[in-house]
Amino acid sequence: MRTYTAARKTQLFSSLDRPVVADLTIGEPQHEPDPKVIEILNAYAAESVSRYPKTKQEPYLTEAIIAANLQAKKLRGSISETQVLAGLGSGELLYSFATACLDPAKPYVLIPNPAYQVYSSATELAGGIPYFFNLTKENNFQPDLARIPRDVLEKTSLCYINNPNNPCAVSYSEESLREILLLARQYQFAVASDECYSEIFFDQKPISMLEVCANLDGDNSFANVVAFDTLSKRSSLPGLRSGSMVGDGRLVSNYLKIRLSERKVLPNNVQRASAYAWTNYDDVGKSRELYRQKFQIVRDAFQSIDRPLTLPDGTFYCWLDISDLNPGDESFALDFAKETGILTFPGSYFSVVNDGVNPGAGFIRIALIDTVEATKTTVQMLTQYIKNYRC
Repeated sequence: MRTYTAARKTQLFSSLDRPVVADLTIGEPQHEPDPKVIEILNAYAAESVSRYPKTKQEPYLTEAIIAANLQAKKLRGSISETQVLAGLGSGELLYSFATACLDPAKPYVLIPNPAYQVYSSATELAGGIPYFFNLTKENNFQPDLARIPRDVLEKTSLCYINNPNNPCAVSYSEESLREILLLARQYQFAVASDECYSEIFFDQKPISMLEVCANLDGDNSFANVVAFDTLSKRSSLPGLRSGSMVGDGRLVSNYLKIRLSERKVLPNNVQRASAYAWTNYDDVGKSRELYRQKFQIVRDAFQSIDRPLTLPDGTFYCWLDISDLNPGDESFALDFAKETGILTFPGSYFSVVNDGVNPGAGFIRIALIDTVEATKTTVQMLTQYIKNYRC
């Protein structure tokens, strides 16, 4: 198993002999959370320490997750409680899902490259074989599973996708997602659709894989698909560690069998606060507007130095192509940190060499999680550094 992405980043900047001015590497939202969440956590704290939470979440949390999915993902009809499971953030759910899905006779797991490293780590822990498909600027960072050999697809148990994508910050079209869904049904593998950034978008809301299923099938059975979401990103509650999975009841049931042993269950006061947060759409809209303001700052700053920039469809990341300045994204990030005290993420850390290339090389990822004013300062420092950069 390769060294975890964040650990590589920590090692890169360990020799930095100046104070850190800003850390643009961490995907930890810093917008002010709704104070009502804290009130609920405190109000139910005593109840939460006096008894074990149930293996599956309480009915009120199930109902809140269903309501959030029906509204945010434009679904008609109903979703059964058997299709829903809450967990300790989407990362925990995504990690254990590989174990729940993997058939030893079908050891392959399809993984985007670059991507959130949990997908490949989960695959290796489950005894699977990662099969990477590259996301490159030549294919606009879109998944192209049709290029995967048939003999691999026939032995595939699971495919991970991330929409909008981290780190590339692009959304996938309904056509692309439908192609993935049809391949999954043809070759009978599961699709884990990581949609934790789906409420952070700008021009057009990204379509959920659940919507693709519903549009194709005319119902909410979601065969072969489970979508994962989290309150960390949409509601700026990273420390709450509260996520959800919604989809194919058979796949959710398989995962619940693992939960009986793992016992990774949300404390009861966290469940109460989560139920409130899932249906607090006003707070999500306020947060989205703050991200919109920060990306306008990025747009203006890059225009001021006459440098082309493709802004993201969603997420709070920018995937900056610096290959014309320095193909070594690691050395660029380190040089920038030494000069300014601002940390950025080398893009190559999110990917592996596949088909002879590392598709993350030559990029850096920045996370716009800070205040609007702080973002203005750090982005101006970044663009001026780029303007005057000499490799």
